[in-house]
Amino acid sequence: MKLTSILILCAIPFVVIAISPAEDQKEPVHACDYDSFLDLAKRMQSHRDKHLVNADKFMAMALEPGTVILDARSETHFEAVRIAGSVNLPYTSFSGQALRELIPDRSTRILIYCRNNLIDSSKPSDGDALDIPYRKGVNVGLNIPTAITLYAYGYENVWELTSIIDISKPKMKLAGRLAE
Repeated sequence: MKLTSILILCAIPFVVIAISPAEDQKEPVHACDYDSFLDLAKRMQSHRDKHLVNADKFMAMALEPGTVILDARSETHFEAVRIAGSVNLPYTSFSGQALRELIPDRSTRILIYCRNNLIDSSKPSDGDALDIPYRKGVNVGLNIPTAITLYAYGYENVWELTSIIDISKPKMKLAGRLAE
């Protein structure tokens, strides 16, 4: 019994060393890796450039079976006005699990649009009509991080709407309280 106890006590330091992370596998300093994001964005740029579509092409693609129209705006903005047939997953809720639950097959064609694609020319300020008091700059539109994030999770069949849709005279069917 004493010999067994001594052997166990002598083995503990080796077990601790074996299960401890190696020195070169340190915890990340930050929860987000900016440099990796930039690398991903650069790699994805030429892919994205080939996946930009106008309203006519967007709607033709939307009619094809198995296509998902993804609206990554907030639920509030989704309920206000959206492209008919869209599904909502706010960008702030994106995760591998949430995306797999919504779109299990990563080869699914996904069409995306964002706030920058929607205006209302019948109002003095299109932002007010859409419950948004300002216009976003084109370099910070939600389509950009949405496309990059989908790509990062393995969804490469993503197509981005480039056209601006006027909700007061839309070129496509809209839904939501502002579209009725």
